[in-house]
Amino acid sequence: MTFRVSPGDGSFDRFRMSMRKIYLDYLRVLAIIAVVTIHVTAPYYSKGYGRGESVWWVANFLNALSRFSVPVFVMISGALLLGKRVGVLDFYRKSSLRIIPPLIFWNLIFVVFNAVIEGGVPGAVWQLKAGVFIDGYAAKHLWYLSMFSCLIFFAPFVNQYINGDAPGERGLLVLLAAFFIFFVVEWMASIVKDLVDVSISWFKYFPLYMAYFIGGYFLDRHHHRLPLSVVGACVLLFILSVVGIFGNYYYGLVSGSFRDYFVLSNTGPLLFLISFLIFLIFRRSVFFMNERVWLLKLSEASFGVYLIHPIFIYLVGRALSPMADLPLARIIISIPLVTLLSFLAVGMLRRLSFMRRVS
Repeated sequence: MTFRVSPGDGSFDRFRMSMRKIYLDYLRVLAIIAVVTIHVTAPYYSKGYGRGESVWWVANFLNALSRFSVPVFVMISGALLLGKRVGVLDFYRKSSLRIIPPLIFWNLIFVVFNAVIEGGVPGAVWQLKAGVFIDGYAAKHLWYLSMFSCLIFFAPFVNQYINGDAPGERGLLVLLAAFFIFFVVEWMASIVKDLVDVSISWFKYFPLYMAYFIGGYFLDRHHHRLPLSVVGACVLLFILSVVGIFGNYYYGLVSGSFRDYFVLSNTGPLLFLISFLIFLIFRRSVFFMNERVWLLKLSEASFGVYLIHPIFIYLVGRALSPMADLPLARIIISIPLVTLLSFLAVGMLRRLSFMRRVS
């Protein structure tokens, strides 16, 4: 008997949900809300303790509890991409179709956006020169696309290792070519440093994120090997989160510098453990999660929300400018409003086939 799925009667959505790892949808939605929270609270955190203590503590609390977002996104990618019998070139083809169009499109969008709100045509030219080529992105949040593009160069060989496959002659040639590309970029960066004293290092960020990439696969497939219950993971997560929150405070007092990535850095040991614990808790709790069509739609829109949300942070910030003397209210209003507007915008944009390719 042939099972037919009709997109119009709701059975298609139910079929798609049955083929998914539902806990990853929950993680995506939580992680994208955390991304918005980080970017809304970061300016208030960076002002430092002592300039409105209550506001700083709220920003510190929300920011610290949200720092897991990008590491968890990388872990989700590892859980989905690794462990499959895919050839190196096929891996590149499928991954490039997902990462290159958004990389190009959204960098161009933010070149134009930044030019409109800041520097006009000269600003756009500077963004293309200094932003895209020197920093690796036209807007700060797009560093993720640059980092992930570099990670993908070596991901298929990690995948082969996981599957117990030795790379063949063609695979080794591709691996050497990938290394050669990074040799060329490093050589060009050293020349730029000597000529104009500008450091280019964005292409060096990805190796440590490979740990999250592999960790997502490991916890998805082998979480049962860890002798840690959900309750134990929650207790440990609470302790580490408290350490991070108060670590930010003491580090800021000692150093006089309030940066939200010093204690809870994406590549620091504390956030490494926190991210793994959150992923483990969700993986172990999958049997308590209900499948919902709305959750599927929010999950599918999360990548687009990541890409577009800084525009709404700017617009909401302008709209709330009369509330400059009420920073706590601005934080409380901005996080859900930016998240909602971003989801609505992506939902409408994804009705176009092109926008589904880039978001």
